Amino acid sequence: MSATLLILSAPSGTGKTTLARRLVAAHPGAIFSVSYTTRAPRPGERDGVDYHFVDDARFDAMIQAGDFVEWAPVHGHRYGTPRAAILEAQRRLAKAGEERRAAVVRVRTALAAAYATLTAAFAEATTLREESIPGGRRVFEATSEGYRQGKFSLLEVLDAQRTLFEAREQYIEALATYHKAVAEVERLIGGELTTVMGLAGPHSHGGQR
Repeated sequence: MSATLLILSAPSGTGKTTLARRLVAAHPGAIFSVSYTTRAPRPGERDGVDYHFVDDARFDAMIQAGDFVEWAPVHGHRYGTPRAAILEAQRRLAKAGEERRAAVVRVRTALAAAYATLTAAFAEATTLREESIPGGRRVFEATSEGYRQGKFSLLEVLDAQRTLFEAREQYIEALATYHKAVAEVERLIGGELTTVMGLAGPHSHGGQR
């Protein structure tokens, strides 16, 4: 990350301070540097808000201490830009950089977890749809036919039916987990996830009868 030092230069009374404050209001990360001056406050000006009003002795001491980035005499008075404002801007910039890096790590971690859940649910739903449910249906149909022929008991038919129903329920749960994971991935990437691993996803094949 980089910072921009914006200097507004214009004759006295042309609205530099007003413009600067509007810029700061429009950009929350911006800092307004309040200058020091040896002149007296004008009507309506507030110390520490419009300027830091100090006497010549204090201004001289600040020059000797290196507290100004720059200073200059203007119309018999002196004005100086405090170094502390620049240092504070650098501190905030460094903090923002650290927060941004931490946010990136958090998002990447969450994205990896969501994608792992998505792929696992996708694989489970696919297996249930293509293997477990068709297999369960075949067993149920065969058992039902066997029951009609007197080869299987009603209990065996009901057991085959229960197994088929459980596979369907697991499929629905896997689909729900899949769609929830897709929504989480889309939230994290800020866009639509149209395909997963080159496939449209288990939901595109419709439900099972």
